[in-house]
Amino acid sequence: MSEINPLVERELRSRMRGPRAYITITGFLGVISLVALLLYLSTAGQSGGDANAGPEIGRLLFWVITIVGLVLVALITPVFTAGSIVGERERQTLDLLITSLLSSRQIVLGKLVAALAFIAVLILSIAPIISVSFMIGGVTPGDVIVAFGCLAATGLFYAAIGLFWSSIARTSIAATTLALGTIVMILLGVPFVVVIVGITVSGRELPEWLGHPAAITVWALIIDSHPFVALALSLEHLAAGGDLWLQPVSSGSPLALVEPDGPVTLPSPWLMNLLVSLGGAALLLRASARALRPTDRRP
Repeated sequence: MSEINPLVERELRSRMRGPRAYITITGFLGVISLVALLLYLSTAGQSGGDANAGPEIGRLLFWVITIVGLVLVALITPVFTAGSIVGERERQTLDLLITSLLSSRQIVLGKLVAALAFIAVLILSIAPIISVSFMIGGVTPGDVIVAFGCLAATGLFYAAIGLFWSSIARTSIAATTLALGTIVMILLGVPFVVVIVGITVSGRELPEWLGHPAAITVWALIIDSHPFVALALSLEHLAAGGDLWLQPVSSGSPLALVEPDGPVTLPSPWLMNLLVSLGGAALLLRASARALRPTDRRP
């Protein structure tokens, strides 16, 4: 590991030596386990011992566990990365890091990889809890793939958001506030745009070019950029017998504002969300490296 990027090893060691990492993991699993337990006790009591209620309980439990995990990942990830670079500046160690043999891009990637390694531990720690709903019934392997795909995409994109603000902010508090504010804007902004567009086009005759595959793809990327929307659409698509990897777009679909120009097939919403996350993370990491270079090479 040290031959690839020594900063990754340093970050992982410093992160895992203190109690913060173990407290975070314990709290993360504690919240999800408590919610899952309360939900199971509530639904099992209402079912009255009905043997056919198992799949419904298992699927509901799976939905709630995944959504709670997604919320926690969305909140925890930027907090871990928002202080990565600006923390070095506050401890007056960033100049030493810049004068090392590592480039600005290697510094940013090292910080990101170290943060993602810890986020991966959090995401994988949900597996035993999700397996409970899988054993109860109503959950398919495709559902599990979608859940972990959305969790991984959210962790990557939101980690890059925190790292970006960390590269340009002057204090850890400012970086964390800006990162969480950006995420809140994304989570609230995408549904707001979708609702406004839906109200605007309702009952109106729209131009035919909106039915072009390119226009449908752009609109799908906007909708699926929201992790919770992508998760819900993917799971509903699978529940209706759809394919794990592809989704056909037809008239009446939320992805089609007008009648499509012929058959249109797009990647599944969770894959679209992954593509948006990869693209957004790449742009933010590039911007972070560029912001770090001129700032820290000043005399």
